[in-house]
Amino acid sequence: MDFSLRKLERVQNLMEFRKPNRAEKTILKKSFSKWGIFEYYDETNLFIKISETIPNDKKVYICSASFNSLDSLLEYDLVSLGLKIGVMRKKKFILGLNFAELVLEKKKNEEFSFPHVVITEKAVNLVCFGRDIMGNSIIHCSEGIASNQILMIINKNHELVGIGRARYDSELLLQPNLVTVDTVENIGTYYLQEENFGLE
Repeated sequence: MDFSLRKLERVQNLMEFRKPNRAEKTILKKSFSKWGIFEYYDETNLFIKISETIPNDKKVYICSASFNSLDSLLEYDLVSLGLKIGVMRKKKFILGLNFAELVLEKKKNEEFSFPHVVITEKAVNLVCFGRDIMGNSIIHCSEGIASNQILMIINKNHELVGIGRARYDSELLLQPNLVTVDTVENIGTYYLQEENFGLE
C-alpha cells in the first residue's frame, strides 16, 4: 500500500480520538477525587472517543505518557488507543473495570475510603459468573454507602472482582438471605469477552 495512503488511513482512525475539553476535564477530575485518586489526575494521559453504538456516550481511554499527542501515533498501525477506563454519559463519568483497577493499584497501601464491599471466596466465584451478591456473602462494607450507589466489589486480598450497585444503605447491606448488591460488571465476563475479541 502506498505510504501516503496508509498515513491518511491512520489520520482518519486517529480523528476518532481527541483530548478532553474543559468541561470533560472537570467531570473527570471530580471522579478521580470521588474515588480517592485526585492527586494522580495530572499524571494520566486521557483521550476521548465517541461511542460507535451510542452517539451520546464518550468513551474515556488512558494511554501511556509517551503518546502525549495524536501526532506521535501516526507511525503506528492503530487498532485501539490505550485502555478504556469508563464512559461519560449525561455529564457523568461511569467507571469501568480498568478504572477500578487503577484505583486499587494507587490505593493498595492505604485504607480504602471509596465505596466498596469485601466478599467471601464462594461469592467471588458466583460474581465472576454474573450473579448478584447476598448480604451474608459480604465480609465488610465501607461506611456511607447509599441505596443505588455504584461501588467496587473486592475479595479479602483487596483484588478487584467487579463493580456493583447497592440496593440498600450501608447499614442494611449485610442482611442475610437477601440480594443487597447487584453486579454491574465482573472480571470473569470482561476477560472472557476480551479473550474472544482477541481471537476474532
